[in-house]
Amino acid sequence: MKKKVQEISVLIATSVWLHKHDWTITHLSIAKGQNINLLEDKLILKDNLHQTGIKYDTINFQSNGADIIAIKQNITWKIECKGFSNSAESTNRNNFDRALSSTVTYFDNESTQLGISLPIYYKKDVYKRVSKSLRQAINLSIFYYDPNYNEIEHIAPFDDLDDPSDDWRLTIPF
Repeated sequence: MKKKVQEISVLIATSVWLHKHDWTITHLSIAKGQNINLLEDKLILKDNLHQTGIKYDTINFQSNGADIIAIKQNITWKIECKGFSNSAESTNRNNFDRALSSTVTYFDNESTQLGISLPIYYKKDVYKRVSKSLRQAINLSIFYYDPNYNEIEHIAPFDDLDDPSDDWRLTIPF
């Protein structure tokens, strides 16, 4: 069943995935807006980072830009995170479009690796609207967050996307 997914959950899971893959997180941006308690989300984030062994005192918390910036060697990840609401399908599609357009604006040089991290419920949108050619051209990776298992699946720019109609987790309509 599709359920609401807070952006902070996607941000935490993606940060943990990056840390496990030896990336150093340098910047984090916590979502602001209606029905979001920024102070509470920051405390939840810091607690989760601490439990994972990520030193949050070296992370720059910012109010704009990419939600996550991480570095390894000479490569910089800039990742946009997005949650999922129980609103109308068109609202979620609009949120997806905004996340994708924000992600593209983060590209600033050849060593930038772009990423967009989304709940698995966006798989159909990604499959239909983000071609492999586009992902390769802008060096865009997809991170799918599974809220049932609190796990991230990484799809690199040159990887094929699985047809979401085969994913049993997406069988429940909006």
